[in-house]
Amino acid sequence: MPTIEFNKEDLLELAGEEMSDKKLEELLTEIGVEVEEIEDDRMEVETTSDRIDLLSVEGIARNIRSYTEKEKGLKKYGLKDEGLKFRDKGVDARPEIVAAVIKNVELNTSAMKSLIQLQEKLHGTFGRNRKKVSIGIHDMKDISFPLEYRGFKPEEKSFIPLGKDEEMKLSEILEKHEKGKQYGHIIRKADEWPVIIDSNDKVLSFPPVINGVITEVSEGTKDIFIDVTGTDRDAVEYTLNVLVSALAERKGDIHRVEIIRPDGKSEKLPDLSPKEFNIELKSVVSTIGIDIDNKHLEKYLNRMGHNVNFEKDVITVKSPSYRADIIHQVDIVEDVAMGYGYSNLEPELPNVSTIGEKDPLEDFTDIARELMIGFGYQEVMNPTIRNKKILKENMRLEEDNNLIVLKEPVSKKYTDVRNSLLPQLMETLSKNTHNSYPQTIFEAADTIEKDSSKPYKTSSEKKISAVHAGSGSGYSNTLSELRGLINGLGHDIEVKKLEKGFYIKGRSAEVLVDGDKVGYIGEIHPEVLENFEIEVPVSGFEISLSKLEKII
Repeated sequence: MPTIEFNKEDLLELAGEEMSDKKLEELLTEIGVEVEEIEDDRMEVETTSDRIDLLSVEGIARNIRSYTEKEKGLKKYGLKDEGLKFRDKGVDARPEIVAAVIKNVELNTSAMKSLIQLQEKLHGTFGRNRKKVSIGIHDMKDISFPLEYRGFKPEEKSFIPLGKDEEMKLSEILEKHEKGKQYGHIIRKADEWPVIIDSNDKVLSFPPVINGVITEVSEGTKDIFIDVTGTDRDAVEYTLNVLVSALAERKGDIHRVEIIRPDGKSEKLPDLSPKEFNIELKSVVSTIGIDIDNKHLEKYLNRMGHNVNFEKDVITVKSPSYRADIIHQVDIVEDVAMGYGYSNLEPELPNVSTIGEKDPLEDFTDIARELMIGFGYQEVMNPTIRNKKILKENMRLEEDNNLIVLKEPVSKKYTDVRNSLLPQLMETLSKNTHNSYPQTIFEAADTIEKDSSKPYKTSSEKKISAVHAGSGSGYSNTLSELRGLINGLGHDIEVKKLEKGFYIKGRSAEVLVDGDKVGYIGEIHPEVLENFEIEVPVSGFEISLSKLEKII
């Protein structure tokens, strides 16, 4: 989980309240912030990665004011409009861009440190090290509107990047600048690279790599232009909303920017409209286990920064635009519990007549994990839900491969329940092509598939899958490691020729234990590697631990 540092007195001033260290720590715990250390005026706290609005001292102070009822309900920020225009010409390498302007902000030492830290934390967590989201923060004084976002050939554009005192071509920045070496892999393969220029053709930013020196922000900067680029529209908008709302807490005025899209349509950003959800009181009561009425429901949600409206039997909750973690009604219920106070919830023993114990399959899986780690593999954990592109299309699988499709998915990225671990291991490799090889990773987790014989027409199966990318990859070496795993679990295997779409023909096999099929092994097909943009050979296996545990 991410940690941030800030000045305690700055937090208390923003929160508008004096309190002892003990009371402050107790209060922060109630709003989901864990205090790691308080030393003189320096504080270090830990937050959950989904609460990106708490990655700044301004966001934490806002939550304190709300929780202590100094401010009730949804925080409203005024939006100004002075005709600032930004033309988005379309950049395939980084298709999403949003922007905003903050004026008259009080950017003192504490605010400057907080802004830089917030940018870094957003990059490292929500932004997936700038691949998904990257942020440019600029001093407005030398910027001439309208701005333009467009692609340039690597040799076509030059500017002076931050940290340097002479012009460099885009290609030179990737080769010579420390930020270019660190983040250049994100856009290197594209024909044209993204650049933001102003009306005088001055380069503001080369996202996601580096800003230009002409817009460097410093203490005393009053007016700030923010650009957020990335690959996911929701992610870049949430990031922008978090940034502008944090700076608004420093008395900054938020000015909208009109972005003219490649199709000629325009929109004004940021959009700070609240999200709306309908909930039922009885569902809240049964989930949390507390007896409350509408009045108390509203109080607890107000303490968490929401507005509540009651109309007949419908309860409508309006949630802040910067709360990226609020995506479903159950998230609202969780906030009711936080508003009520976790420390006020009384634990109860479940009314059951049995005593729980660890499932033998879990013990068996733990042994398998330890063996894989002993072989030098690193364990990863991926979500159970993904989409057809990753689970099926990239893997060269047939149309009907027994995937369970979600009826009402909340995101296009998460639409199908996985029945195999191997596709997401390939996806993990695709996100780490800039790191050194060999790369050896595994996952041991549940998969779910259709099963008409079960009451819910589905069945779960515990599997373990592993991939080896780079030198040492190959059928023989991977088979040797698989034999080591099964031998360590107390048995031996035999292999039988098998053809699967994601394996190279003649370089794959079915894995059997005591004559029963338990999995498969092979070298990944070149077309699959190309689909995941992996440029080194990969071999891998997938075994059913559920079947194996029963056999052994």
